[in-house]
Amino acid sequence: MILDKPLDQITEADLQVLKDNAVSEGRTLDYKLELTKNSDDAKKEFLFDVTSFANAAGGYMIFGIGEQNGVPVEVTGLTAANPDAEILRLVNMMRDTIQPRLRPVGTQIVRLANGHWCLVMHIPRSWSRPHAVLNKKYLVFYSRNSAGKYPLDVPEVRDAFLSAGSEAERIRNFRAARIGDIVAGQTPVPVPETAKIVFHLVPIGAFGGDTIDASQLDGLQRRMHEMNIWGPYKRHNFDGLLFSTLMHPVAPGQVALNYAQVYRNGIIEAVDSFNLSNGGGPSAINGPFLEDRLLPKLPPLLQVIEVLEIEPPVLLFVTFLGVSGCTISATPGHFIDYQPYPIDRDALLMPDVLIETLADDPRQIMKPVFDVLWNSGGKSGSPSYNELGEWTRQQ
Repeated sequence: MILDKPLDQITEADLQVLKDNAVSEGRTLDYKLELTKNSDDAKKEFLFDVTSFANAAGGYMIFGIGEQNGVPVEVTGLTAANPDAEILRLVNMMRDTIQPRLRPVGTQIVRLANGHWCLVMHIPRSWSRPHAVLNKKYLVFYSRNSAGKYPLDVPEVRDAFLSAGSEAERIRNFRAARIGDIVAGQTPVPVPETAKIVFHLVPIGAFGGDTIDASQLDGLQRRMHEMNIWGPYKRHNFDGLLFSTLMHPVAPGQVALNYAQVYRNGIIEAVDSFNLSNGGGPSAINGPFLEDRLLPKLPPLLQVIEVLEIEPPVLLFVTFLGVSGCTISATPGHFIDYQPYPIDRDALLMPDVLIETLADDPRQIMKPVFDVLWNSGGKSGSPSYNELGEWTRQQ
């Protein structure tokens, strides 16, 4: 990560470090002395820059920094009187001209001591790439390398579409294969033969060839006390780093109720095994209790992604195993006006959720998962949210 902190924490000092260290432009960084003007040529140049980041590894555009030969020479800042209006102008420009539409990009206004301001714009690598700029009647595709942006020729455009499709297929195939392995008992530590909830967090580009080295895993092992919720015992293994509730070596007959495996390509697999009914009987899932149990489990996994400096977006896959025949009930005394029906399959593969920023509220991230869980039991969605999709139930 070029700017090694959350976007909303970037300050003038961070921008000054880029200048002092002569951090040059490249595949993930671009400096702009001024804001994009409203001329057709300026708009096209800006949109080509944005799509080149989205179609490659993602990155940052910083407005208000002068450069020479790609090396920053001065943090001068911008003088426009209304930064919010300028950001809205750029966002509208992207919305109206880029196809398919980009998901919202991150923006941060950085105030300077001289009274001016800089704009830091983060464009994540896109899950729906390749993106094109509509230039008159034509679609123009750009990508990036260490020298900056460049236009894609016809074979490269074809390859971009094919690689995006194959990457999505590889991610979904990985999930399917791992679910099959978990059902078959192929897990890094033994787990009980009970119902399970499985999290898979897959960074976009996990199969691009980059790997996490041992020193990063050592740092993760030292820092991630929050991962104790997945197990206090940590150790290296063939796949990367394992957190579990079971000390190694494992005695015969011992099982781990929870584990989280961090793979060397940044993927995280976390399994939670427990009695879904919480005392409500072997075939009754206490829906609100289950939601409350799962919500605290997600933030530590997202923090692993942050500590490892993996750029979002990240795909979240949640799977419920061993739930065939179960009904979904409410907390005693909590009235829900629906007739529960038994779940008709043993494995519920929830739809994938795209996490665009690691600071997103876990309750909003998990809403599609909870809704489909309740759908499987006969209700139109989770009763924990109102008609606007806002969490309203007291945890």
